Amino acid sequence: MGLRHLCTTVTTDHKLEWFGTSRSRLGFLATPNLLLYGTGGVAYGQTKDTYTAAAAGFAAAVATVKDVRAGWTVGGGIEGAFGGGWSAKVEYLYMDLGKLEQTITFPLAGITAANFNSRVTDNIVRVGLNYKWGGYGY
Repeated sequence: MGLRHLCTTVTTDHKLEWFGTSRSRLGFLATPNLLLYGTGGVAYGQTKDTYTAAAAGFAAAVATVKDVRAGWTVGGGIEGAFGGGWSAKVEYLYMDLGKLEQTITFPLAGITAANFNSRVTDNIVRVGLNYKWGGYGY
């Protein structure tokens, strides 16, 4: 009886299902109607990680892990008032929800567990249109 070699392929899919931030802004008026600012604070979101293992002669095994995570965010932006209480902004944020370490056990012959390490980060650019009730400019 010979030794049978089992070739297994494991694929991963990582998604940030949703996120939010709670931040402060600190800036200065470059002109009476143009605000330059930095921003930073807490970031949070739900990650969804799907791991699929496939081996010849076996049905694929799938494991899904959802996790709500917290981390930090920093960024900066520019906001300009253009009259009647209206302003527009462009903002950049870098978000880090930390390192994710998973050990997944698959029910396939020859596989007991697989270890996965990843870091959950994102780069976000926002464009916004704002209206300030009862006020003009900053």
